[in-house]
Amino acid sequence: MLDGLRSSDILFTAKTQKGVTLQFLGEEQKFETIKIIEFNSTRKRMSMIVRTPEGKIELFCKGADNVILERASKDLDRDYKELLTTAVADFSRIGLRTLLVAYIPLTEETFAAFMKEYHEAETAIDGREDKMQAAAEKLEKNLIILGATAVEDKLQDEVAETIAYLIKAGIRVWMLTGDKLETAISIGRSTQFLNESMKLMVVDTDDTAKTGETMTKLLAENGAVKDAGNRALIITGKALVYALADHADDLLKLSEMCQSVICCRVSPLQKSQVVKLVRKKKGRICLSIGDGANDVSMIQVANIGVGIIGLEGTQAVRASDYAFKEFKYASLPLPRTSQPPQSLHFLFLLLFPLQGLFAV
Repeated sequence: MLDGLRSSDILFTAKTQKGVTLQFLGEEQKFETIKIIEFNSTRKRMSMIVRTPEGKIELFCKGADNVILERASKDLDRDYKELLTTAVADFSRIGLRTLLVAYIPLTEETFAAFMKEYHEAETAIDGREDKMQAAAEKLEKNLIILGATAVEDKLQDEVAETIAYLIKAGIRVWMLTGDKLETAISIGRSTQFLNESMKLMVVDTDDTAKTGETMTKLLAENGAVKDAGNRALIITGKALVYALADHADDLLKLSEMCQSVICCRVSPLQKSQVVKLVRKKKGRICLSIGDGANDVSMIQVANIGVGIIGLEGTQAVRASDYAFKEFKYASLPLPRTSQPPQSLHFLFLLLFPLQGLFAV
């Protein structure tokens, strides 16, 4: 992305606590940072309010495509929206992490009113986070879409080989991620979590009736098939809301039919709810793996929690029972060419640190 900007004669030259400096078509321009509204896994977006060189106030926002589009201006051109969503889907299919970027100009009055409300929220004794989020929600709307970004998040060494080795042991593995459905599938295939011959059973619904109907249909179509290793269940976060609340038994029945399960576009709360469901309903020993703050709740509710020491901070490590630097170390003590002993299933069950995962 920086190379693309550089080729257009736009250079990022400096960043300080007070703002950033750009060289735009040979002219230096300074943007003052006034306020940052931080990203979290519930908001799924981050905003920065700046004062431009012309003295204007503007809010820039980046976040998940569904979150940004929900807050886009009603004047968004339909053809442009279709082009944008198609590009994001294409990026996701090859495993890239995508974001949309948008902005909106603010008047001095609007900005002053927001800062007053946000300051009151930040200093509130009760319900501080909810009040801060509500204040930001009022401001982050009618956004003007600037475009989409896509970056590659590389796996650690020998991730695919380690996962393939562990699956041979008959371990049921679930991947819980905030990524888009297409990105999750692409990453699953690149790590041998999914294989090309697998039948993918997808549940992507937006109300409880449709969720129940879809799961009932999948159960009827696959109930007589005994080969769980050739199937995978993929359920989106919006469908998972209704599955956990109203169709938990069907969700577990479907998972029992599959070697792999992917829950995508999920929140940290949903991650912990899924682990709790398996522990409570199936009585299974669960091991959760994660490398970021959004995996902490899942790590804490599992029988065994493992934190990966990486680039996502130390929250997951501090909340875990065990910590590892490299995923591949999980299986190094065993010869990869042999069948893993059944007694060592859980001892060596560590999964890659790109997503939150747990296994049963």
